[in-house]
Amino acid sequence: MLLIFCSVAAVACSNTKTQGNVEEQDTQGRVVGVGTISKQPLTMNYTLSGTLEPMSEMSAAFEVPGRIVETNVQIGDVVKKGDVLAKLDTHQYHLQLDEAIQGVAQAKASLDSAEASIHASTAQVKSAEANLLEIKKGARKQQRERMKNALALAQAACEKAQIDADRSQSLYEQGLMSQSDNENAQLALTNAQNAVKDTESAVSEMEEGATNEQIRAASGVLDEANSGKLATIAAKKQAFAAYNTVLATKQQAELTLSKTTLVSQFDGVVLAKAFNNGELSAEAQPVYTLGKVDELKVLLPLPDREAKQWKKGTAVDVSLYGQVTKGIIKKIYPLTNAATGTINGEIVIENEKLGWSPGQVVEVGMHQSGRDVILIPVEAVLSDGDKPFVYKLEKGKAVKTIVQLGGHMVNNQLEISGGLKEGEQIVTKGAEALSDGEKIQAAEGAA
Repeated sequence: MLLIFCSVAAVACSNTKTQGNVEEQDTQGRVVGVGTISKQPLTMNYTLSGTLEPMSEMSAAFEVPGRIVETNVQIGDVVKKGDVLAKLDTHQYHLQLDEAIQGVAQAKASLDSAEASIHASTAQVKSAEANLLEIKKGARKQQRERMKNALALAQAACEKAQIDADRSQSLYEQGLMSQSDNENAQLALTNAQNAVKDTESAVSEMEEGATNEQIRAASGVLDEANSGKLATIAAKKQAFAAYNTVLATKQQAELTLSKTTLVSQFDGVVLAKAFNNGELSAEAQPVYTLGKVDELKVLLPLPDREAKQWKKGTAVDVSLYGQVTKGIIKKIYPLTNAATGTINGEIVIENEKLGWSPGQVVEVGMHQSGRDVILIPVEAVLSDGDKPFVYKLEKGKAVKTIVQLGGHMVNNQLEISGGLKEGEQIVTKGAEALSDGEKIQAAEGAA
């Protein structure tokens, strides 16, 4: 019986103590975790991963189709601007060039012939012009004098022939001269008389000047010469156009032949090779992919709310297999990826020794210490619709207080930009079970 009594008594005592604690808690309020507001430096550490890419890259392709007969570089080779990368079979293109050269020679010969024809027709025009001018001017003084002299000589010859004919007729009648000799003397007189008439007519024409028929005839010769000259000029224009056409064909053939050699357009590294010797390459089909790797870049997917912390020109740490180098934020892209809600940031690193390669995955870190801000635990912030709030401890009661959130969360703490002041106390644990105005007390050891 005694043992049972003691047990009951112990239970009774225990119940009495528990009831006392509950009554004390009801009197003093709910026990919660409490923190005092203070400002601290906003320290941000960002670490993101990305893949190294060439600073720039380009495809090297032939501008003409053909069979590849020579490839001089392989993947990973370093090339300089102007280095020969590959060559095509040039037999067909040499034939085209030879044909074009022959066409140029033939066209040049035709052009030279047309030029010679122009010179000849020009000479004919000048001669016809001079003749027409001479006819229009009439005989010169010297020519008139010569014609008069010729007439005087003809008249003198005629007089002598008359004397000879009279004497011959007399002798013939006397039987002293043969009939044949007399006839010759009479014929000589007739010829001398005709010569006088012809010379007199020529003198008369000279004194009267050229006839209209003569002028028209000379003008016709000049017109014909001019027409011939125009025809040769037109022929030269055609020959010149034909020459220019075949010359352009030759130049195009030379250009095409030069394009059978593929050269590098900048200093870089061979990233990919698509063809081997003997294979056919189409026009503009990439044969090599080249990249500039003395500088590398990495595109980081920055969360939209953190992108403004990554400022252009800021230095960052880039690490690969424990090796760390400095990089620079070169640009922040202006568009947000709708699917991921991220913005690309471009980081550039120097790679003069070519120790790092495109395709390697690196980590990029940025440490940022800034202004003093208020930071409170995430669990201390509750939501009432779209308005975040906390409970402040004021005179033993929980006071609902609307707060404004800053743009950062560090170590599970939210930045508060408005609604709280240094030195105020807020509920940091147990806030979700409270109501506005409820009595509360800080847990033992709470600051």
